[in-house]
Amino acid sequence: MYIVKYSFQNIEQPVTSWADMMEHVVSFLHRKDKSVLSVLAYSTSSSTDLSKYVSSKKENLRSSLKIDENIYIERHSSTSLKMSILRRLFALYSVDPMDLVFYLRDVESDKAADEGRYELRKRYWAYALPMIQEAHSHRGSFSNVSPVTCNWIAGSFGIGGFTINCVANYDEARIDFWLGSGDVAKNKKGFDLLFAHKDEIEQELGTSDLSWNRADSNKASWICYCLKGVSVTNEADWPRMARFHAEWSSKIADVMIPYLAEMNADLALDPEKVEKNKALLKASALIKKWALRRSESKEISVNISKSNRTYTRFLTPFMDDLLPAAPGTKSGWNTDNHYFYEILNRTGENAYIQLAFSSRELPEDQMETLNRINDFYPAKAHKADWQWRTPFRTSTVQIDLTIAEEFNFEQLDKCLGEIRAFEQDLKEKLLNAQDQETEAGKQLMNSIAIQKIGITDLATDAIVNAANDGLWAGSGVCGAIFRAAGHDKLQTACNAIGHCDTGSAVITPGFDLKSKYIIHAVGPVWRGGESKEPQLLYGAYKRSLELAVENGCHSIGFPLISAGIFGYPKDKAWRKAVLACRDFFEKNPDADLQVVFAVLDDGIMSLGQKTLDEIAPEYKQ
Repeated sequence: MYIVKYSFQNIEQPVTSWADMMEHVVSFLHRKDKSVLSVLAYSTSSSTDLSKYVSSKKENLRSSLKIDENIYIERHSSTSLKMSILRRLFALYSVDPMDLVFYLRDVESDKAADEGRYELRKRYWAYALPMIQEAHSHRGSFSNVSPVTCNWIAGSFGIGGFTINCVANYDEARIDFWLGSGDVAKNKKGFDLLFAHKDEIEQELGTSDLSWNRADSNKASWICYCLKGVSVTNEADWPRMARFHAEWSSKIADVMIPYLAEMNADLALDPEKVEKNKALLKASALIKKWALRRSESKEISVNISKSNRTYTRFLTPFMDDLLPAAPGTKSGWNTDNHYFYEILNRTGENAYIQLAFSSRELPEDQMETLNRINDFYPAKAHKADWQWRTPFRTSTVQIDLTIAEEFNFEQLDKCLGEIRAFEQDLKEKLLNAQDQETEAGKQLMNSIAIQKIGITDLATDAIVNAANDGLWAGSGVCGAIFRAAGHDKLQTACNAIGHCDTGSAVITPGFDLKSKYIIHAVGPVWRGGESKEPQLLYGAYKRSLELAVENGCHSIGFPLISAGIFGYPKDKAWRKAVLACRDFFEKNPDADLQVVFAVLDDGIMSLGQKTLDEIAPEYKQ
C-alpha cells in the first residue's frame, strides 16, 4: 500500500510518499510552535529518543528533511517509525492523533493491466474512424464520434433514435442500420417502409445479403450487413475491416436515409422529397470535393470531421493568423479554433459561404479581436453574452448537378474570391485602427490597488506566493496557491529550483491558476527588526517586481508578505510593500505594471489604503 493523500485537522493534501507526508505534517506543527523542534534539535540530553531523529545539523542524520533553518528531521525511516515519531510529536504539541487520516492505494490493483479487449477495440476505432469519417464527410454522421472501448460506434443522420452503426467483433465486422428510438411504433413503421422497398435498396447496393430484422419482440428493428472471416483481435485484418466499415456504412446510409429523411406522421414516402434529399447529398459530396482540392493547393484547410450534409467547414491562412487555435479550449464546434468559414448547402441547388465565430471558451485576447471586427462588420445580434456571430457571407451561387463539376467549382471559386477581398479589407481596417492607436499613443500606466479578494481568484499575469526558502507547500496563502495550481505539478517545478534566499524571489509557471506565472517571494521572519528584516522584505518585493517585468507581465498580485505566520507587524509590512512598489515605478516608469494586493480582512485593507494614500498616492488606482 502507498499513500496518495492525507487529511490533517480536516485539511486534505495530496502527497507522493510517506516522507512527503511527514515533511508536510511536521512543518505544519513547527509553524504553530517553533520551540518544540528547536529544543529537540539542540538538545544534548538523551531524556527522549526523539532527539535521535531531530537535529540542528543535517550531517547528524542519515538522510535529512529540512524543516527550518538549522532544524532537520530524519527522512529515511520506516513507515512504522514515522508513525511512532508523529505520535510522540503530537503528544508534545497536544494534538489528537485521530486528526491525521491517510488515504492509501493498493499498488497491485493500481498497475495498468495488460492490453485487453477494451483497449484493443479502442485502438481499432482510432485506426478505422478517420476512414469512416471521411466516407461520411458529405453528411457528417460520425463527425463527433471518438474512439471507444466498446465493440460499436454509432453515426447519426438527423432522425432521433435511428443510427448507422459499425460493429467490430472477434468473428466478424458488421454494419447495422439501427432503428432504435424510444417510440416502438416509429421503429416498426420505419422498418416496414424500408422493407417495402427492399428490392430497390438491395439493387442499388448491389447485394442481397442484407439481414432484415423487424424483431417484433424487441423495441428496436435493424438491418445488417456482415463481413465474415475477420477479427478485431487480428491487426492484420484491420485494413480490410476499416475499408468495409467505411465503404459499406456510407453506401447503406446513402441508399436508405433518403427513404426516411422526409417521413410524415404516417411514415408515408414522398418520392419527390426522396429525390431532393439524394440531390442534397450529391451536392454535399461535390462541395467537399472542391474544398479538398483547394486544401491541396493550401488556399484553405477543410475540416471534414466537422462537416456534414448541410455545412462544409474550412479555415484560411489569414484568419488562422488573426484567430489562432487555442489549445485546451473547446469552441461551440468542440474545436480549439473559434471560427470557421461554412459553405451552406440547404437545397442541393445553390450555396453560399459565411464566416462564423463561436464565443464558447474564447480566449480574452481573441474576444477583443472579434469585438474589433464587429465594429467594422456589425453582426445582427448585439447581445453582450452572444454565442455565435456571422459578420460576413458571400453571394449565393448556383449548384447544377446536371453539368460538368468544373462549372460548379468556378461558382464556388467566386465565393472564395469574395472571401479574399473581405480578408484584405479587414486587414486594412485593423491596420488603420492600430496606426491610429499608435498615433494617439497608448499611455503606459503603473498603478497600485488593494482589493478584497483571495489571491488565487486574481486573473493577473502573475501572482506572488509568500514562500519559504525550501519552496515546499505550506499553509495559508502558500497552501492555497499550491492547491489551486495543482500541488504535484507546482511542487515538481519548485523542487527543480530547490532553494530561494530570504529577501529574494524565483518564478515558476502558474499551471492550473488563471495567472500565467507564480513568483515565489521569501520574506523574513520578524525577529524584532534587528535582523535586517526591513531590507529583506523590501528585497523580496523588489525582486518579484523585476521578475514580473522580465517575463512580460503587465499585472501582478501580491499577498502582504511576512505578515502572516512570519509575524511581521502589519503596519510595517504595508509600509515596506508600498515603498518597494513606489521606488520600483520611479526607477522603471515604462514598466506598464499594475500591482494588486489581495487581502480578505477589512482592517488590514483599511490599513493598506491609509498607507498607500500616505506613501504613493500618485500610483493609487
